Amino acid sequence: MAGPHIEKFYLEKVKKGVQVTSIQESSLSMEEIATGVQTVAESSATVTELAVTTTEQVNSGSKVIKHSIHQMNSVHEVVEETSTVIDRLVTRT
Repeated sequence: MAGPHIEKFYLEKVKKGVQVTSIQESSLSMEEIATGVQTVAESSATVTELAVTTTEQVNSGSKVIKHSIHQMNSVHEVVEETSTVIDRLVTRT
């Protein structure tokens, strides 16, 4: 009778050891998941910052291009006016 009782005792010890190991593994897995989520959050924040910076640079570039177009249009108008004046001078002579 002592044999089955001892065997049951050891089986219970092994079962509790397996449960503890399982809990420890679950805890480790949850820590790894939390670390992964934190990494994703940090990466998302970095991407957001870069997107904002890129948008600001695009807006700045757009303003420069619009200003350049305005300047080109001004040059075009002056050239047309000059051409008109030259044509008038040529017809007078």
